Amino acid sequence: MIKPGEKVPLDGKVIDGRSMVDTSALTGESVPREIEVGNDVLGGFINKNGLLTVEVTKVYGESTVAKIWT
Repeated sequence: MIKPGEKVPLDGKVIDGRSMVDTSALTGESVPREIEVGNDVLGGFINKNGLLTVEVTKVYGESTVAKIWT
Protein backbone atom coordinates (compact mmCIF):
# COMPACT_ATOMS: atom_id res chain seq x y z
CA MET A 1 0.00 0.00 0.00
CA ILE A 2 1.38 3.37 -1.02
CA LYS A 3 0.13 6.47 0.77
CA PRO A 4 0.14 10.03 -0.61
CA GLY A 5 3.66 11.45 -0.58
CA GLU A 6 5.34 8.03 -0.60
CA LYS A 7 7.63 6.73 -3.32
CA VAL A 8 6.65 3.60 -5.24
CA PRO A 9 9.35 1.14 -4.08
CA LEU A 10 9.36 -1.35 -6.99
CA ASP A 11 7.81 -1.75 -10.43
CA GLY A 12 4.29 -3.10 -10.27
CA LYS A 13 0.65 -2.99 -11.32
CA VAL A 14 -2.07 -1.01 -9.53
CA ILE A 15 -4.65 -3.44 -8.13
CA ASP A 16 -6.66 -0.92 -6.10
CA GLY A 17 -7.01 2.85 -5.96
CA ARG A 18 -6.55 5.88 -8.17
CA SER A 19 -4.08 8.75 -7.87
CA MET A 20 -1.86 11.24 -9.61
CA VAL A 21 1.82 10.30 -9.67
CA ASP A 22 4.93 12.39 -10.15
CA THR A 23 7.08 10.62 -12.76
CA SER A 24 9.66 13.39 -13.18
CA ALA A 25 12.55 11.56 -11.48
CA LEU A 26 12.42 8.81 -14.10
CA THR A 27 10.86 10.38 -17.18
CA GLY A 28 11.63 14.09 -16.88
CA GLU A 29 7.91 14.78 -17.43
CA SER A 30 6.87 17.62 -15.13
CA VAL A 31 3.10 17.08 -15.37
CA PRO A 32 1.71 14.49 -12.91
CA ARG A 33 0.06 11.47 -14.53
CA GLU A 34 -3.25 9.92 -13.44
CA ILE A 35 -3.14 6.20 -12.75
CA GLU A 36 -5.82 3.70 -11.80
CA VAL A 37 -6.43 -0.02 -11.46
CA GLY A 38 -4.62 -1.96 -14.18
CA ASN A 39 -1.96 0.67 -14.86
CA ASP A 40 1.73 -0.12 -14.46
CA VAL A 41 3.85 1.98 -12.10
CA LEU A 42 7.61 2.17 -11.85
CA GLY A 43 9.75 2.25 -8.75
CA GLY A 44 10.65 5.88 -8.09
CA PHE A 45 7.27 7.36 -9.03
CA ILE A 46 5.87 9.49 -6.19
CA ASN A 47 2.24 9.04 -5.22
CA LYS A 48 0.65 12.48 -5.00
CA ASN A 49 -2.85 12.20 -3.56
CA GLY A 50 -4.64 8.83 -3.52
CA LEU A 51 -4.11 5.55 -1.72
CA LEU A 52 -2.69 2.87 -4.03
CA THR A 53 -2.32 -0.87 -3.67
CA VAL A 54 0.36 -2.17 -6.01
CA GLU A 55 1.29 -5.75 -6.85
CA VAL A 56 5.06 -5.97 -7.40
CA THR A 57 5.93 -7.35 -10.84
CA LYS A 58 9.75 -7.08 -10.80
CA VAL A 59 12.39 -7.62 -8.15
CA TYR A 60 14.75 -4.69 -7.57
CA GLY A 61 17.54 -6.07 -9.78
CA GLU A 62 15.15 -6.22 -12.75
CA SER A 63 13.36 -2.94 -12.02
CA THR A 64 13.47 0.16 -14.17
CA VAL A 65 15.12 2.24 -11.46
CA ALA A 66 17.91 -0.35 -11.00
CA LYS A 67 18.61 -0.29 -14.74
CA ILE A 68 18.82 3.51 -14.72
CA TRP A 69 21.16 3.68 -11.71
CA THR A 70 23.59 1.02 -12.94
